[in-house]
Amino acid sequence: MCGIAGGIHLNKDQLALMLDCLRHRGPDGRGEFESAPFSIGMTRLAILDREHGGQPFISSCKRVSAICNGEIYNWRELRHELEASGHHFRTQCDCEIIPAAWIEWGEGMLEKFNGMFALALHDQKSGMLILARDRCGQKPLYITKSGPFRFASEIKALEQAGVDLAPDPQHLAQWLSLRYVEEPATFFRDIETLPAAHWMTVKPNGEKHLQRYWQPPPMPGKRELKLKTNSLNSCVDQLDQLTRSSVEIALQSDVPVAAYLSAGVDSSLLAYYIKDLGADVTTASIGFGAGSDEIADASEFARSMGLSHHSPQLTPDALAALPRV
Repeated sequence: MCGIAGGIHLNKDQLALMLDCLRHRGPDGRGEFESAPFSIGMTRLAILDREHGGQPFISSCKRVSAICNGEIYNWRELRHELEASGHHFRTQCDCEIIPAAWIEWGEGMLEKFNGMFALALHDQKSGMLILARDRCGQKPLYITKSGPFRFASEIKALEQAGVDLAPDPQHLAQWLSLRYVEEPATFFRDIETLPAAHWMTVKPNGEKHLQRYWQPPPMPGKRELKLKTNSLNSCVDQLDQLTRSSVEIALQSDVPVAAYLSAGVDSSLLAYYIKDLGADVTTASIGFGAGSDEIADASEFARSMGLSHHSPQLTPDALAALPRV
């Protein structure tokens, strides 16, 4: 979990305050890049190539500079493609491929990426800032609707750049009635999300252009679905293979792996696959001392799997420590 931020006509103090606000997302490093009128920066949580993977990444020709919060899971195969086209790399960090990928494929790189990401890059050739978000919107990215353009991983970082946090009564009411706010809206009048599976260009004058790069495939009709349906055992085997493959590709890490275990089916299943794939994983559950506490079940599952497990109890007194955390 890293943090990214930036915008048009940001002074150094504003960008510094934005990044200070995101330090909890990336305590391992910090980087900035400026090409008037744009300034971008990031705070890094180091997962791959901890020593050499600092951002922003800049292409060997100095044309493209990029920052990213997230992971590109299929970076190795894409890197091989790019190397075959003459691009060179200096680290073993997944996000280093982004500048070369933009030069080689343009926005087509986004369809090639298998991962979770929110990224920003500056292209000296076009003079534009480009933002993009992963297909399912796993990684957050907030942008301003009016005034000088700003973007950040969290809304409170936008406030540090002078963005007005006036509430939006319409969408507050939507949340109170439905318990969610439909993208790209937020609770705030002048702030929205960059929608999942979209990319945006921002010109030096602040003109924005939003485009979708991926659509979920349409649901098949009953006849097509019947023709594709195999036996139950075959479907179970296919689901097992897909889940195993998805967990395996996400386990790339140069730091220890941990998983939160709630004793529910989903977290238990993921912990099982992580262990079965040979990863040295530590699990944790948090207890609240209430009737819905799942610590006992989670601890029993962890014991049966031979997992290193931790079960801290969260007491009411712990709430006083939240501002410091």
